[in-house]
Amino acid sequence: MVPAVAETDSGAMPIRILLVDDSQEFLSSAVDFLSRDSRVQIVGQAANGLQGCELAMELEPDLVLMDFSMPVMDGSKATHEMKAQGSRSKIVLCTIGTAEEVRRKAEHAGVDGVIQKSDFAQDILSIIESFSVNRNDRETSR
Repeated sequence: MVPAVAETDSGAMPIRILLVDDSQEFLSSAVDFLSRDSRVQIVGQAANGLQGCELAMELEPDLVLMDFSMPVMDGSKATHEMKAQGSRSKIVLCTIGTAEEVRRKAEHAGVDGVIQKSDFAQDILSIIESFSVNRNDRETSR
């Protein structure tokens, strides 16, 4: 069961994010950074792609931020699995490798984006802003 969520400062519902990464340090940093943004709600965390798939189907987040390289199931395979199971979540892979290398390997899986972990703060803010703008556009067109 997902807890009830208050609207953001702008009156919109927050972007529900699932974090999937085998680095506890990265997860902690991402949670710390994202929890400061009222447009965001962290709905779950997983340490590998298999757990991420299970949580994505259970929690139905708006956005999954997933490490590319993980044990048990990597981000590309997990993305493919989530999409095959009908997930409507946007999935962005986070990597320390080159974005182009990861893009090539993940393209067939249906990844919605790739960001460098070194640019996480800057890039994730752009993604959140894009989500916020797209939501506002959908809500005003109703």
